[in-house]
Amino acid sequence: MEAPRFNSDARYSSFDDHSDRPLVLEVEDHIPQETIDALKQLEHKPVVGGPWSNATSPTMIEFDASTGVIKGGADVRGHRYAIG
Repeated sequence: MEAPRFNSDARYSSFDDHSDRPLVLEVEDHIPQETIDALKQLEHKPVVGGPWSNATSPTMIEFDASTGVIKGGADVRGHRYAIG
């Protein structure tokens, strides 16, 4: 949940209201510079934002079939919650 994030703008309005921008990746600035440089070498077009600028907000569920335990996690950056 706390790892640096990226978001692709390659598909029109995929999870956001934006135009089709092939090879454009929104990346947070705490992604290592060498990773950003490697993306450029692969012809991606990284757009670097602030350390918590990416608007994606994952939620995660893990189910352990052997115990029946369900665990949840949510990203408070995007006002998400795991309750239960």
